[in-house]
Amino acid sequence: MASTTLLSQLSGLYGMQLHLLTSIPAEDCAKQYHPQLASLNWYFGRGVYLELHWLRAELEGDDDLALRVNRLFSTGQLSLQQQCARLPPVNHLINWGSEVHEATRHSCCTA
Repeated sequence: MASTTLLSQLSGLYGMQLHLLTSIPAEDCAKQYHPQLASLNWYFGRGVYLELHWLRAELEGDDDLALRVNRLFSTGQLSLQQQCARLPPVNHLINWGSEVHEATRHSCCTA
């Protein structure tokens, strides 16, 4: 598959994630509906964290950003409830995620 096709699909996935978060009230995005399930904010943040971990830290050797949020999105340090409670507001998560996504797209285009 051509790299432009992959980048287009990646951009589409990013857009769907952001649309989901912006189409739901902020308080609903932050709510844990069951103790064993995280909030929508956490799942979004976890996806961004995994992108940072695997693409930036593991492949590029730059783990600075992944380490900054590791406690919020990794198992073992804090409970899921504690992680969700420590998340910033959804707008902050959206801005952070968008910056990471843009950096990923840029990195893919220049590689």
